[in-house]
Amino acid sequence: ASFERVLVLKPDYHEARMQLIEFYFALPEDMGGNKEKAAAHARELEKIDWFFAAQAGEIMKPEESSRTGYWQKGLKERAGDLHVKKQLGLAYLEEGKLDEARTLFEEVMKSDPSCNTLMLDMARYHLYQVMWDRSKADEELPKAKAAIREYLSMEPAPIAPLKAWALG
Repeated sequence: ASFERVLVLKPDYHEARMQLIEFYFALPEDMGGNKEKAAAHARELEKIDWFFAAQAGEIMKPEESSRTGYWQKGLKERAGDLHVKKQLGLAYLEEGKLDEARTLFEEVMKSDPSCNTLMLDMARYHLYQVMWDRSKADEELPKAKAAIREYLSMEPAPIAPLKAWALG
């Protein structure tokens, strides 16, 4: 209800609307879920911001459909769009398709250097591999360290909290 009140005060607060879509779509009805309300909020986003609308579509896509497929379709519709390339790269990363993810991340970072935090996503991928299977430490930890070193050497320089995380 609080997010709904926020939207009364600030209808263009896309992040609050996205939270509502996630809540309404993911929760069972007996816990407050309401797929019709989620769809209504997604339609509102379509009127005001195409990218947030695309993210809402990803949330509401059928469970059996692929996140990668969703963003590949988005890239065909909006060729060259950095937001879509970033999301597709993250989807590839989630699937373990590191070369595809890296290629897209490099394109995004070349066009927008402030997206250099994508290197931290690469590092986290490798760290998670070790968390899930300790026997991968010798292979994955050097890759995580390399991605972190690359991030730390990039411009713009990392903000203090991210630099602290990377060094930690």
